[in-house]
Amino acid sequence: MRYILLSLAFLSATLPACFSQTVDTVRIQTVIAQVTQQITDRQYTEAEALLQDAIQEYRTTLKRYPRLVAQLYHKLGAVYYNGYDSQAYFSKSLKAFKKALDIRQQYLLKNDPDILHNYYLLFVLCNYYEKNDLALQYGSKAINGMEAKQPPNEQKLAALYFEMAKLRNKKGDWITATDYAHKTIRLANKLQNNFLLVNAHLELGFAAQDSKRYKEAFVAFRQAIRLLEEEEEVDEESLAYAYNNIGFLHNLLQEYDQALRYFERAVALNEKLYKETSDSYTRLALAQNFENLGIVYKRKKQYATALRYTRRSRDILTKELGTIYHAEIAKCLDNFGDIYFEQGKAQKALRTYHKGTRSLVPKFKSKNVSDNPSMTKHNSYDKMTLLTLLSSKARTFWAIAQTKQNKRPLLENSFQTHLVLDSLITQIRQSFQAAGSRYDLIEKVIPVYENAIDVCLQLFDLTKETYYRDQAYFFCAKNKAIVLLEGMNDEFSKSFSGIPKKLLEEEYQLKKSAYELESKLYESQQTKEPQARSTLLEDSLFSVKRQYAKMVRLFEKQYPSYYSLKYAFQSPLTIAELQEQLAPDQLLIEYFVGSKQLYIFNISKNDVSFEYKPLPKNFNQDCIKFRMLMEQGLDFSPEEFMLTAFGLYQVLLQSSLEKNSTAGFNRLLIIPDNVLLKISFDALLTEQPREWNIKTNPYLLKKYAIRYAYSNLLAFDKVKSLRVEEATERFMGFGLEYDDYTLSGLSSLKKFSTNKNIFDSDDKRSIGKLTYSDDEVKEIANLFDGKVWLNQKATKKVFLNNASKSRILHLSMHGIVDEENPFNSALIFTRTSDSIDYLLRPIDLYGTRLNAELVALSACNSAYGNINSGEGIRSLARAFTYAGCPSMVASLWSASDLSTKEIMLPFYKNLQEGMPKDVALQKAKIAYMEQTNPTYSIPTFWSHLILIGQDQPLELPLASKAVPRWLWLLMGLVVVGAVVFVQIRRRS
Repeated sequence: MRYILLSLAFLSATLPACFSQTVDTVRIQTVIAQVTQQITDRQYTEAEALLQDAIQEYRTTLKRYPRLVAQLYHKLGAVYYNGYDSQAYFSKSLKAFKKALDIRQQYLLKNDPDILHNYYLLFVLCNYYEKNDLALQYGSKAINGMEAKQPPNEQKLAALYFEMAKLRNKKGDWITATDYAHKTIRLANKLQNNFLLVNAHLELGFAAQDSKRYKEAFVAFRQAIRLLEEEEEVDEESLAYAYNNIGFLHNLLQEYDQALRYFERAVALNEKLYKETSDSYTRLALAQNFENLGIVYKRKKQYATALRYTRRSRDILTKELGTIYHAEIAKCLDNFGDIYFEQGKAQKALRTYHKGTRSLVPKFKSKNVSDNPSMTKHNSYDKMTLLTLLSSKARTFWAIAQTKQNKRPLLENSFQTHLVLDSLITQIRQSFQAAGSRYDLIEKVIPVYENAIDVCLQLFDLTKETYYRDQAYFFCAKNKAIVLLEGMNDEFSKSFSGIPKKLLEEEYQLKKSAYELESKLYESQQTKEPQARSTLLEDSLFSVKRQYAKMVRLFEKQYPSYYSLKYAFQSPLTIAELQEQLAPDQLLIEYFVGSKQLYIFNISKNDVSFEYKPLPKNFNQDCIKFRMLMEQGLDFSPEEFMLTAFGLYQVLLQSSLEKNSTAGFNRLLIIPDNVLLKISFDALLTEQPREWNIKTNPYLLKKYAIRYAYSNLLAFDKVKSLRVEEATERFMGFGLEYDDYTLSGLSSLKKFSTNKNIFDSDDKRSIGKLTYSDDEVKEIANLFDGKVWLNQKATKKVFLNNASKSRILHLSMHGIVDEENPFNSALIFTRTSDSIDYLLRPIDLYGTRLNAELVALSACNSAYGNINSGEGIRSLARAFTYAGCPSMVASLWSASDLSTKEIMLPFYKNLQEGMPKDVALQKAKIAYMEQTNPTYSIPTFWSHLILIGQDQPLELPLASKAVPRWLWLLMGLVVVGAVVFVQIRRRS
């Protein structure tokens, strides 16, 4: 538990009035004044009775005095909120405030101060009672109205931005929380509001902490403490809160002694404050301190002490909150359950987790631990805490099953809980405003899916029912590239929802502006420009993001088909659907790399098999080592390579391929996961060679044509392939040798890339002249009678203006990769000015629709980038996939432009002959190995190029040259002549 309740606005404050009423209103105004005093004096029963009588008497005057009648309902809501702290009175308070809002919306102007204040009070009410979704809805409306006022009330806006940062943190949308916290900090500095400044830094720390940016979290928390300790009169309540939060971070990092020191400081301050004030909020803060102390002692395995502190926390919470239906109670129960589980009291832990679930979902009444709430029927106060509780419950069922002879009932309970968890994860992900938060969520839930796969496979082993095997595969495939697929689905939904083109253009321009501002902000921070410029960019970016979010909500509200299509369930293809799509000679191999286990699913036209095994001790290191060997160029070490390449083959493929050795497969579809996204399977060795021999080495490529996919949906997607019908050109190529002006600008790009090797001058494809790149493009273009832009003509602007017209796009140029900030990886076009406008970044492609059937990114590292567990690799190739390209050839590392050219030309010739794309690439690579100088036939020079996506043969129309006008006339005369001839024959 981290959140304490800060003082909220006093809801009974008199609203601004612009009364032009007659003397008949004096009685209503008298009632309102009397009720306000009664609320101040805590005479809630008398105030309620007086208001009920007044509403009954004056509701018939609504049309004449809407402002005053609305205020009667408003005061009734304030009575219920201030006087009765329970869920039942929350509903009454909500109903009264909503009635006031309905009246005001019907009779007052759109941004009337009363309406905006009404939104704010509804936000405060829902936020207090942990109704997070409702709070978010009303808070957004309050902000929209306040931002529209000129000049805006910056004090109120800053407070609302801060509350929204808190709310987004509670929901787990850490990136959006960060945006709101930064905006609050900028306004608080301007307004010299130290209270908001401190608390905004704390929320900033929470967001960084939950997204595992621990250094940033420490900076934010320490800044809050510094600000507090520098005050003349130290705000001890806030200082205790800050100590608690930095202690929580130390606890996360297993720095238990430091955590205990900060928690004990927080306890000392809060106990002192409570003796002085007897304040309820201080008691709640103490409950938080005690709970966190319990967590530390649990992790130190001092369970008796852990239970003692957790009980103290629970007792305070129960008394002060007056209800068991609260997120803080649920978090406390989750901690109890964890202690019991670690003590070996699994059944008691199970009952405790279930009790915590019920405290979060009031309408879920079942006391049977086998039951779960329905994510379609039940709503939860705090979905992130519910996720934790249900995950613990599913894990506990599984753990108990391992100790029983009759495992099936317990495994069934775990399985059913995992199905609910999957629905909950989908709901949480779709509620996030920022894609970055969705990436973080997927990484957090990897253990959930790992446990789900294990449960399903155990059930299959017990029952031999293929349903469980298929469900295991569903959980394996479910979270592959899901954020990418959701983004692509969003673009598709907008195209088929009847949204006017004008609005779509506005949406595109807002998205483009956001990407451009992010790029400029990153550049500003890297080049250490004046703080004022960064602040201006941050404010502009925040404003554009807010406008974009409002437009998306408008689409969802006014175009129902967009909403339904956008949130259509993104389910992976089933095993049966895959078997319909796979060719008889293809074998699909999909991986799930868990924390402890490696899961491998093998699917062919007529068969399915799987295996799961403990993850080898040095698995990640071996994969990274294998990739590094590929990157070493002529420094290649054959001995290390043979050992590593065969070792990985044994782990990843040997069992799968031996089981299917008689099935006649010669093509593999690999759906990798995690670190496997960084390696080329082509170069794995199917046998351990006795000695190094370039010509006879048993590379996997020699037996199988290989393609890769980010998910099974993208491997066989049909919708994107339909787009190619809109392309009017067969081939467009962009190739650069690079002039001195462009190269001179690249020296400043080292700060944009975490892969510094590409800037070295050696025989790899470094940042320097590319002698063969323009020749590569010209020769390929001649095969297809296509268009080319070379050297100085190959600009980013030309590409963006023309790329959507072509069925094949070929880009032969430099690429840079930034693993820390994937948005700043780039393809390098010709430099035309002193800016960095010659860099084609992913953000440029996310606002672009391409119609190409095939894109070849003949550039360094175009398939490489930062890995998000579960979601996949964030590379330039991924950005082209988002833009609509179903098939891509891209590079996993830097390689020679000569070897790339000598593979690419035969590849395209093979495509012309009608070969599938994977076969065409396989044969081109084998031909290169056989024909090139032995020195350059090591895997570095040919295994970097991989096929991603679909593998169908090219289906190109006739050459795209314009038909001469005289030929059209001649053809017309022939047609007319034929018609006349037929008519004469008929008459005769």
